[in-house]
Formats: sequence, C-alpha cells, structure tokens
Amino acid sequence: MDIQLKELNAFAREVTIDLPWSEIEQDFEKSIKTFSKRVKLPGFRPGKVPQKVLMKQFQPSIEADFVENSVNTYYLKALQEKEIVPVNMGSVSDVHFHHGEHFKFKVAFEIEPKVKLPKLKKNSLRIASNLRKRPMSLMMKISIWLLMKYEMDMQKSKPLRMVPRLMIS
Repeated sequence: MDIQLKELNAFAREVTIDLPWSEIEQDFEKSIKTFSKRVKLPGFRPGKVPQKVLMKQFQPSIEADFVENSVNTYYLKALQEKEIVPVNMGSVSDVHFHHGEHFKFKVAFEIEPKVKLPKLKKNSLRIASNLRKRPMSLMMKISIWLLMKYEMDMQKSKPLRMVPRLMIS
C-alpha cells in the first residue's frame, strides 16, 4: 500500500492511497463471493453462479460494490499506519479502479491544529479583579477548566509535575 500524505494547510490533510492488484485481489474475490450470494440467475442456485458468468454480466456492479466497501477499510488502515486522528469524516475523490488494475483514491480530511500554550510564569495565573465580584461557583468552574486543560496538554507532551496555582488579585 502506497500512502502519500499532503498538507493542505495547518489543519487540513489529503491522503492518496494506491494499492496494487496483488494486495487487493483476495478482497475482490471475497466481494465476488458475497455478490454471488445475492444474485439469482436462472439455472444456478444462489451462491453457485460461476465467477466467469458473474463477471461477464455484473462486472460494473461488482466493482462498484467492492469500491464502496473497500474505501473505508483501506482509508482506516492508512490512518493507523500514519498515526493520524481526523476530526471529521473525509471526503473521497479521484477513485480509480478496474478489475486487474491498481486501486487508487484520495481522501481529504481535517485534523486538530497544533496549538502552543504560552509558558505560565511560576505556574500561576492571574484573574482580573472584576471577576472577584462574581459568585464563587463561577470561579471554581474557571479554575477546574484551566486545570483540566493544563493536565490534558501536559499528558500529551510530558508528565504533570506541578499544577498551576490560581491567584486572584
């Protein structure tokens, strides 16, 4: 599987996946078998239609069925291989597949942008004096939210050493 990742901007990516026929041949054979179970042809029992007869009469339908079922599978494999976590469903484009040839498609998706938080001086944060007049429950919500954000950021990069102090002046 050939995977090419293209960075469109800070949060958008496009992955191009190219699979040679040798890699997808077994999956295509499985797709033919499942398709044959759904087809009823006179003179044949369901699921017992020869592959040559199926390909002669239903090749475009079998290929479309294979592409529809396989795009998601190979897209997820590519994301796992590149260790990417998208935040939305990707939009598939430029699908190219014919029996006996390679399978190629593109998927555009978005990821979380990388955000750098400024370093807190002495692990402290000052809150404006006009917030002191608000109820304490709001102050507690703000402090809990800040602590959670700080912990989540620190878990991604390094272990949490010190929790920032909340100073109200």
